[in-house]
Amino acid sequence: MNHKKNKHYQQTHQRIKDTLLKLIHEKKKVNIAQICRDVGINRTTFYQHYEDIVELFEDVQSSIFKQLIETYENQPVRIEFMSFRSYEIFAEHVKENRHFYKLYFEMNTNFPLKDGLKEMWDTIILPYFHERGIYDEEVMSLRFVCYQAGFTITLKKWVDQDCQLEIRKVARILSECLKM
Repeated sequence: MNHKKNKHYQQTHQRIKDTLLKLIHEKKKVNIAQICRDVGINRTTFYQHYEDIVELFEDVQSSIFKQLIETYENQPVRIEFMSFRSYEIFAEHVKENRHFYKLYFEMNTNFPLKDGLKEMWDTIILPYFHERGIYDEEVMSLRFVCYQAGFTITLKKWVDQDCQLEIRKVARILSECLKM
């Protein structure tokens, strides 16, 4: 029997992911032993689902980023890259998941664009540069790194302040300050 198609397996898998998010939210120590205690499973069961806590975190990260992409895709009108509305949607998502992002920013030195970067680069960023007469690949790459750094550090500082500033103000700051 394929465990991954088993309903009990899938439910346990989701409970492990949910427990990681709950522990992050509660600012508790996150380790495999604590996850197993909270889910009510043993370590062997955990290892049937994940190789280690890093793989679990990456799975949760992938799910959260997928939610963000779905939010953009489910908008009634196409959202233009770097528009106020695009930043507003992103800030809403970050605020809803701020405990995850706090840990994410602590663990990572760059932003999540490894997932889907090729597609994003080809469909959004490259046309954006070309519309502005920028074709030099090195220039585009450096401008994008600069953009990413400003975007990431701004959101990190906002998350560190527990997202106290209103979403619309954060979106306004991003849309006015970040240009490629």
